[in-house]
Amino acid sequence: MSKEQKLFDKAETDLSEIYSLTFNSSPSPIVIASFDEDKFFLANESFLRLVGLNREEIIGFRAPDLKIGLNNRDRNIVKQILNRKKWFRNLEYDFLIKTGEKRSVLLSAELVEIKNQKSVLYAIVDITDRKAMEEELRKARNQLEERVKERTRELEKLNGSLLESYRHLGIINRQISIFLNLNKKTGENAREIVEYVLNSAISLSRADAGIIYAVDENDMSLRLLASNETDKKIRKIIENLPLQSSKSLLSLITKRIRLQGMIQQYNLKKLSLNNKINYFVMIPLAADGKVRGSLFLGFFEVQNLSIQELDFFEAFAMQAAVALSRLHVFFEKNNHEEV
Repeated sequence: MSKEQKLFDKAETDLSEIYSLTFNSSPSPIVIASFDEDKFFLANESFLRLVGLNREEIIGFRAPDLKIGLNNRDRNIVKQILNRKKWFRNLEYDFLIKTGEKRSVLLSAELVEIKNQKSVLYAIVDITDRKAMEEELRKARNQLEERVKERTRELEKLNGSLLESYRHLGIINRQISIFLNLNKKTGENAREIVEYVLNSAISLSRADAGIIYAVDENDMSLRLLASNETDKKIRKIIENLPLQSSKSLLSLITKRIRLQGMIQQYNLKKLSLNNKINYFVMIPLAADGKVRGSLFLGFFEVQNLSIQELDFFEAFAMQAAVALSRLHVFFEKNNHEEV
């Protein structure tokens, strides 16, 4: 064997090993099956985790017999496309797994030949959680639109003043602008989103202080996510609340209701920022049906906030909670710096 042939054979072996490593270590579920029988003969770890089966339960078996994958109608459509085009990318389908749950996936496929057998290489992206978040965000938007319409009708009924109507429309435009900006920022990092939520809330409410806490479900404790307080001593106090103050605040947050009133009335003296804050509004941050945290707005003086303003803060908190939850801000204790 010539030197050139040896180098070629070694390169071919190395390339084969690289392909194998890439296939098995890919975070995307990948599987190869025969075209005619839909019988699996290669599957990576990500695919096994997705369907909830081990390698011995899959290799050599057909997807329909295992009751996983696409339904018969979609499977036939996929075969028709492959017969016509040989490949396709990112078509959305329902994908059945072992538990009987249907996952939403983006499916890509390409015809390949394995040991002289017509086969299909499938790559999958699970978008179930993303779609659920998008649906929750859509519902939050619809609720906001309905509240705006309802409050606008009430305002027009109680006060026919054209000037008041224009003023209210101006507020609505500003509120909608805040929501649109929040939607645009969902691709940014967690710190930037938390900063935007806090600064927007302070600006809209004209609050003198703003604090965002996360609720740690493991030990039912509070974790400071953000505050506009610059005094280091005061920041240390609100970051490390005494046990009694923390329990009092937790009990209020988990009630899932909007609160407003005097600091002393609710035993929240530690949040008075050295007796500067007298009046507060506290709104729960709820996502996935659970209270994940709270937005605290503090004022030096008692505020006469309108129902429309308070309802907007609540709707804003709902959408902010969805955005923060999407970035796992409430769940990952060490992955996000406190603002």
